[in-house]
Amino acid sequence: MEFEDLKMTEAAASPLSHPRAKHPRYSMRARDGDVDAIQKQHLLEIQRLREQMADMQVQMQALVSERDQAIKERVKKPARSVAPSMFSVTDEGTKERHVATGMGRHVSIATDKILRAIPKQIPNRVAARVSEAFTNPLKAIQYLNSYEFNTDLLALAQQAATIFENEARCVALESPVYVFGDIHGNLADLKFFSENLWRLGMGLTAGSFLFLGDYVDRGLSSLECVAYLFAQKIMHPNKVVLLRGNHETRAVNGWEEHYGIGSFLAQCKKRFGNDEGCIVWHQINSAFDRMPVAAVIDDDIFCAHGGIPRPIDADRQVDSIQNIPHFAPFDVLGKGAALDKSLLLQMAEDLMWADPVAQEQEAFLDKNGFGKSVRGGSAVCFGSVAIEDFLGRHNFSYIVRAHEACTQGVAISKAARVLTVFSTSKDHGLGKRAKCGCLLVDRDRIVILNRSHKYKSGFVRRRSSAVVAGVAVPSTPPAPLTPQRPSAVASSQQDAGSLGSEDEESTDDEGDDAKELGSATDDIATPPTLHDIGDNNQEEA
Repeated sequence: MEFEDLKMTEAAASPLSHPRAKHPRYSMRARDGDVDAIQKQHLLEIQRLREQMADMQVQMQALVSERDQAIKERVKKPARSVAPSMFSVTDEGTKERHVATGMGRHVSIATDKILRAIPKQIPNRVAARVSEAFTNPLKAIQYLNSYEFNTDLLALAQQAATIFENEARCVALESPVYVFGDIHGNLADLKFFSENLWRLGMGLTAGSFLFLGDYVDRGLSSLECVAYLFAQKIMHPNKVVLLRGNHETRAVNGWEEHYGIGSFLAQCKKRFGNDEGCIVWHQINSAFDRMPVAAVIDDDIFCAHGGIPRPIDADRQVDSIQNIPHFAPFDVLGKGAALDKSLLLQMAEDLMWADPVAQEQEAFLDKNGFGKSVRGGSAVCFGSVAIEDFLGRHNFSYIVRAHEACTQGVAISKAARVLTVFSTSKDHGLGKRAKCGCLLVDRDRIVILNRSHKYKSGFVRRRSSAVVAGVAVPSTPPAPLTPQRPSAVASSQQDAGSLGSEDEESTDDEGDDAKELGSATDDIATPPTLHDIGDNNQEEA
């Protein structure tokens, strides 16, 4: 009885046990209530999906905006030539020929007709003439001392200035890239690189060529070196990058009192006379004023002449470099800080003048890893803290710079994070065994290349022993270069330290005159201060 009573109680508690529960109208209402609940649940689910889709649309719009911005900022690649170029290698070098003429009857009539209809690129006669003179300076000595060379230099400077002004202040490059340091008017070492790295010409050599500055001063062939590099830049604007060094400023390359006959201004005046020489010097410096000041290879290797700059606020230094004015004259260094451009010009000076410090000097730097340079003026030096901050902030691996002479041509410092490249072996007091060097950045590796001191140059230049003895050089054009037998070249290298006979031979354009330059500068115990030269920074190396 108790069990039956329990079942009856449960039945009474059930809604369906009510007498009206079996009524049709009551049953319909129950089902309608279930449908309403389901519909509400579906509406809530739909609303939730709509909110998710709205969030996804916002994310998609953000991604599209980032993509469009990246496309706008992406450097536009130069268009590939429609018709292939044809070059023939001869004993006198590479000769360009029209592809239709070169192919001749080996192509069909229709193909030949189309090839001949494609306009041929007009060569730059001035740049080609200068490049040909560089290839064989023995035959071009008359041209290099002529009024024609004067006018060619002015034309080259004007064309190069236009190209420099349209380049980014920090140039992006992709490997492979050859990186060169200071040239300093050393035609022999520059010719060594051309004979071994781009024997067929820069245009037919894979990769790009990055020069880190200091093309003039010290060496006695500054005009030839800068003319050749300008010509290569004009003929191959996308393969050759010329950065600005501290000697590409009027305040330095016009300092005749310090550099004597090694001064770029002095060489211009000696070659073309005072009036024409000053015009050439000024026009070439106008092109220097527009040079870029930094480069980045593969978004991984930062390159500049001196070193890394001090940061501006919290910005990335590379972003700030892009805002440096495209025309930045430094007639007097240290006084370029004017109005709103002061910090940017200071950054440009840092890029051209900065040096890494030795380990024992790290303690004297500020909290950011920068300090006052021994070069004086407004020049700075940087240490490990600044290097790690710069590399970490930009996700770079190395810093490649020039600016300091090194016996092996390339030096590695700061936990192998800083590489110094020096591409001249003369005029820096490192001895006869000093080497010129360069770097090859090729994807995942960096290769060091240098010139052995035993390498024999391909041309010589006669000098009077009066020059070696320190007698003032007359303002007459240099004597023509005369070819010598290999044995004579070798013997002249061995006897380079002695005064020799009346017509001593030297295997480069500046080896013997460096002694005169050294004797002229030995009287200066220490470099002039910023006040002594009108707030000009000067190089001690």
